[in-house]
Amino acid sequence: MISKDKDEISLKLENTKCIGICDVVSSDSNSTVNITDPEIINQIESLFNKTSFIKCTIQAPTRARSLFITLYNDSSSISLFVCENDIVDIDGTKYKSEDITFDAINTFYLKYKKGPRPKL
Repeated sequence: MISKDKDEISLKLENTKCIGICDVVSSDSNSTVNITDPEIINQIESLFNKTSFIKCTIQAPTRARSLFITLYNDSSSISLFVCENDIVDIDGTKYKSEDITFDAINTFYLKYKKGPRPKL
C-alpha cells in the first residue's frame, strides 16, 4: 500500500511472499534473484516501511545504476526502481529516499545472486 501526503509518500508493505530483484543493465541472463526467505523478506519490508520518500523536483531520467524490485503477496504486487543515488521510481514518479536504500537492497541482491556455496 502507498500512502501519499502531498510530495511525500510512505510504503506499508506486509504479507510479502516473494521479492524479485533484477539488475536491469546486467548482460547476465540470470540477473534476477527471487527471495522467499521470510526473515530476509521482513528485513526488506522493514527497510521500505521505515523510510519516507520525498518527491524529486526534477523528473529527468537518472543515469545511476538501478535495480528493479517487485514485491508479491497473495493478492497483489508492487514494482519499483531503486537507483544508486537513492532515488526510487514508483509508477514513473521519482522520489528521494531519506535512508540509504540502494546499498541495502544491492547487498541482498549480491548475496542471493551468488547462490548457496557448495559444501566441501
